[in-house]
Amino acid sequence: MKVFVVRHVKAGDRSGWDGPDHQRPISKAGTRQANALADRLAGERISQLMASPSRRCIQSLEPLADRLGLRVQAEERLNEGSSIEHTLAVAGEVADGAVLCSHGDVIPDLIAALVRRGMELTTEPDWRKATLWTLSGTLEARQDSGGERLFTHAGVEAPPPSAPNVNGDGGTKTKTKTNNTAKTKTNNTANTNAKTKTKTKTKTKT
Repeated sequence: MKVFVVRHVKAGDRSGWDGPDHQRPISKAGTRQANALADRLAGERISQLMASPSRRCIQSLEPLADRLGLRVQAEERLNEGSSIEHTLAVAGEVADGAVLCSHGDVIPDLIAALVRRGMELTTEPDWRKATLWTLSGTLEARQDSGGERLFTHAGVEAPPPSAPNVNGDGGTKTKTKTNNTAKTKTNNTANTNAKTKTKTKTKTKT
């Protein structure tokens, strides 16, 4: 059994947003991260998408939802400031292959609570925006622990790049043109110098 937990992608600064914080959208960098997360998870057997009602969490999963033809369900128990009891309840209820998106205060508490219940970490923790946790376990392990040990192992993947891909923006071509121009100037200079030397030698012989 696998459940994926995503911290929402990059959003605009709180200080620069005039509206309600739950309506703060993701940034251009966050959009690139959301698309990259969709690329990463599209090959998994995703069964449902669930996110905090905050706009930035919903938008973090929308590219994946569009690709898979699924709907992002708003879940209040994943919202910022939610209690660990509520978050654990969600983690225990969702189906195999679920993707959950929440906040930077909720996810560390969830992972810590699962570790206290017997889950082992296979990587060093990473709490940055757009990190992807994979929680793995079996129904047998849950039953053997009386439902206490929801997952047996968990690992986290680093956030996808948020900067634009420079390979396709023409920068390389510009550099190539510059290099070619420099080479042409060098060749022309060399040819001019060679011609000058030839004329000088001819006059000297005369």
